[in-house]
Amino acid sequence: MSKTDRAKKKRALSGKAQDTISCYLLLLLPIIGFLLFNIYPLLWQIQKAFYRYNGVPSYTKYVGLKNFITIFTEDIPFWKSYLATFQFTLIKVPVELCIALFIASLLSNESIKGKGLFRAIYYVPVLLSLVVVGIIYSNFFTYFGVANSLLQKIGLISEPIDFFATKWRTMTSLIGGHVWCNVGTNVLFFTAALANIPKDCYEAAYLDGAGRFTTFRKITLPLMGPVLSTILLLSFLGTLGVGEYIYLTSNGAPGGETTTVGMYMLNYLPGFSTGNIDMGYASALTCIVSIISVITSFSFRKLSSWLTSRA
Repeated sequence: MSKTDRAKKKRALSGKAQDTISCYLLLLLPIIGFLLFNIYPLLWQIQKAFYRYNGVPSYTKYVGLKNFITIFTEDIPFWKSYLATFQFTLIKVPVELCIALFIASLLSNESIKGKGLFRAIYYVPVLLSLVVVGIIYSNFFTYFGVANSLLQKIGLISEPIDFFATKWRTMTSLIGGHVWCNVGTNVLFFTAALANIPKDCYEAAYLDGAGRFTTFRKITLPLMGPVLSTILLLSFLGTLGVGEYIYLTSNGAPGGETTTVGMYMLNYLPGFSTGNIDMGYASALTCIVSIISVITSFSFRKLSSWLTSRA
């Protein structure tokens, strides 16, 4: 190899090394953030799950597997909260995705003007904290709140309705607020997925005499299947963790029947607990919830892959 070739190879290697260093420098800050705000809290939580810990180091006591044994043998309210969580999720997610897909389909129509403005309007609630949304909807659905006032003014009801009197009435109110807060994100996802579908497919379908419903069922849904599967999984897992919103809106009314897992775990944390503070027990609950979420996610992906292969 000549000196010129060796020099070119050396410059090429030097250029690759610089590119590699540049990539790692760009990734350094996200990696540090991931280690500090994800990995460290996870390890801390796993450690504290084996302790009785109320935030005071001198009162910290090692209890081994007692927290986990209590969860599986005595803590019946925790498993009831899981049932309420799944009920909330199984109703809310399909409603939210159907609304988001419908809005995204309308906004994908080229004849609509000002689509960017409408997308921004639908996305604005996503920027609000769930705490703020919880306070808004708590006041909206109170006995003398805005909802009852509007319904009385238009003549639909003669006296105020107690929206938190029954479980399913409360659940409906909670779902309405949570859908309003999160639908904007899914509208963006669906809009992007619809934009990636080749227009030639629709043109060929229309030439063959296919209607809008047929093209939606035969073309739109199959082509956006992978994206739809991901959106469904993210929505499902995100809804399973809802807690502060329920706490501020209904506080589990009536009688704790709408208490979700996320809200239940708040009962053991400072600032939320009305009884015994035990962050060790809350950490153990979080470990169980995380494991169940991982199993749910893995099962969903397997089922999705199986359905895709059968299609």
